[in-house]
Amino acid sequence: MEAFEFNKYAAGLLFTLLALFVINIVADSLVSPIHMTQSVYVVEVAEEATHEADAVEVKPLPVRLAEADAAAGEKMFKKCKACHTIEVGGKDKVGPNLGNIVGRARAASAEFNYSSVLAEAGGAWGYAELDAFIANPKQAMKGTKMAFRGVSDPVDRANLIAFLTAQTESPPPPPAAE
Repeated sequence: MEAFEFNKYAAGLLFTLLALFVINIVADSLVSPIHMTQSVYVVEVAEEATHEADAVEVKPLPVRLAEADAAAGEKMFKKCKACHTIEVGGKDKVGPNLGNIVGRARAASAEFNYSSVLAEAGGAWGYAELDAFIANPKQAMKGTKMAFRGVSDPVDRANLIAFLTAQTESPPPPPAAE
């Protein structure tokens, strides 16, 4: 009798699987997806806006630095305080201390664990290097650990560099405006 019971359960399982298979085939034939040839949501961009964005001229770095406001840069630095300290000789946080950064050699803090790209970069943090790095750290130093996405406004960057320069004991002279 045990073989008879096993056969009943096996037949029930096979019948269920067969029924599901048939139902799946019937459902696929009744409902077929409609593939769109065009996007349903069309976003229109005004041409004037794109031309205005292209028309904005960025002043050269020496001119921006000459017009920079260190007090406005101090306000900008509040974003940086989450990861950096600014006091000369201050402790490193998630990022290195930025006291005396202008003109300082890259990866100069012995206690901080820099990314390999910064440690191997060499050179110093000049005005142009700071401007490029602050604009987009990931693009300026591909492979950097810095997660900050950057400051896109050139005036804000110049203000921030002016503040960093004010926190440097003997900064190099800024580039001359032409």
